[in-house]
Amino acid sequence: MSQYLGQAFITDEAKTLLPAAELQLIEETPTWITAAFAVAVWFGLIACIGLLIRKKMGEKPFSNFVNCRHHSNGVF
Repeated sequence: MSQYLGQAFITDEAKTLLPAAELQLIEETPTWITAAFAVAVWFGLIACIGLLIRKKMGEKPFSNFVNCRHHSNGVF
């Protein structure tokens, strides 16, 4: 989560400390990649909190992964 927040809210001072190649990579990243990264981070956080409080809401997102792994005998 800290990686997402650091990337989303990078300051101009921090940008000046980055190498030119890394700054170019950050500035040329398409918006849809940043949006997908944000959705994955926040839904992952919500699922982890749900698992911690042991509600079915937290177990539901991971049930497909567990079922897939069970049927394939753990081999991907």
